[in-house]
Amino acid sequence: MKKLFFLLLLGCWALAGVAQRPGPSAGSSAAVIPGGGGTPTPPSRWMQHADSIFQHIDRSQVSTGLLTNYGFALKNYNLFQGTGLTAGNLLQNLGEWRLLYAAMQTSVFNANATLPALRIANGRIAQVERPQPNVVNIATLLVRYDRFRDDAGTAGLVTVSNGQLYDAPGRPYSPYEQRTLVTLSPLVSKAATRSPQFAFPSLLRFTNAAPAITALEFDAGEGQGYRAATWDQPLTATYPADGTYTLRFHLTCADGSVLLS
Repeated sequence: MKKLFFLLLLGCWALAGVAQRPGPSAGSSAAVIPGGGGTPTPPSRWMQHADSIFQHIDRSQVSTGLLTNYGFALKNYNLFQGTGLTAGNLLQNLGEWRLLYAAMQTSVFNANATLPALRIANGRIAQVERPQPNVVNIATLLVRYDRFRDDAGTAGLVTVSNGQLYDAPGRPYSPYEQRTLVTLSPLVSKAATRSPQFAFPSLLRFTNAAPAITALEFDAGEGQGYRAATWDQPLTATYPADGTYTLRFHLTCADGSVLLS
């Protein structure tokens, strides 16, 4: 019997947020707060530069322990907030998922951060990377993080002096706001059968977020629409032909909110 082969595009939609630069601070010059776009800097050099910029900031005020303005990103996680599906938040492979994870890891700002290190995530992925040949395992990333508000500079919530940030005394409200990053990705991009099983291992569910995920729905792109899925219990999808298919996800949280990926 001839083995059927088809490509499952790692089309995992998602949405989450990366900090953009706030507006200028009070004074004549613009306050450039790191975390937006621009030419990437090697991570080690970036962290040394960021530590210098943030050394006068009270780190304890970042409740999630993650401050994306402090981090280093090679992928725009501002597109992955879970509010809609667009071409901009369509992941093509597990490598892009890892870039988003790494962006969160470089944003660790204090001991409140509870997201496992990327090396731990990679170790767990390696444990299930080569399971049964017809099973496609999916990694889940759901993170709450802090960023500077867009008006942190213009409202005088933080100030800049000699290229360093300072907390403004007596400020009327916090310069930080919280956002969500959510993204799911299969570990592989190809399946050797038209009836693969998709699995959501608890081992590959990485989160620091509350409220917890209470329901998961999965659209395999084969025409059946969204179906209820359960952690650690594979779900079979049957495709009508060889081709490229996009995977979509609905995550319902304990507070009733729904995140799209």
